[in-house]
Amino acid sequence: MPVERPQTRNGRNLLLGFSIALAVLLPGSRPAQAKAIHLALPDELKTKTDDLEVTQRRRRVLPKRPADKAVVFGPFRVDQYRAGWTEKTVYGIGSRSLQKYTEKSWRRYSFELRTAEGGHLPVECIQRKEERGLRVLGENSQTDLDVPWGEELRCSLYPGDGVVWELAVSGGRGTFTGPESAAFDVRASNRAEGTSFRLPTPVGFLFERDGKSLGAVEVLNKGRFLLSQNLPSWLRPLVAGAASALLLADSLE
Repeated sequence: MPVERPQTRNGRNLLLGFSIALAVLLPGSRPAQAKAIHLALPDELKTKTDDLEVTQRRRRVLPKRPADKAVVFGPFRVDQYRAGWTEKTVYGIGSRSLQKYTEKSWRRYSFELRTAEGGHLPVECIQRKEERGLRVLGENSQTDLDVPWGEELRCSLYPGDGVVWELAVSGGRGTFTGPESAAFDVRASNRAEGTSFRLPTPVGFLFERDGKSLGAVEVLNKGRFLLSQNLPSWLRPLVAGAASALLLADSLE
């Protein structure tokens, strides 16, 4: 997979902070408080769209212990959320003070998306991350200068009608597929509302069909979901489930 952003972890954080500062400050002014960062929406999602703000989000859950109401937005909530890194492999070559290393991690998580009508949609995900970099070893500490080499997310959604929907995202692009006539393209967006700057990490993801966006999820801050009113009612919980999986991913660069 291609390198997405070859910066150190501290470098990525500094660049993100700098970009956000530029994005929220108006030229020649100093606002009393920072503005929230929101996804820049395509025209088709600016009208006739249900804007579902996240009213609850649990940041910490015990590994492999089910947590209810992990995310609550509009008529949907994420229950039975289980997560945890299940495997990590590190390879290192070098001296006592400096090592070149590769770190691979696999993360599994699952949940049930529930609706106000009592419906539920089981979702199972696996996430792969790979980092490469230099490890500086001190007497009592170590510092990693890492590069995110690649990351992908694959999820299966089980609506209970005998069809399995699949979400696959890698390198900021992917697909969400079930019946052929109802497939979506998934695309990460680094564009923030009200600015031409592009942030170094995704602000959110868009669900598109025939070049038009029918849904979106913001992954910054608490999160936010947008569902087009042109989206058929039977597809709404499916798109909401896939969007929840993206929000709950540890990161997806």
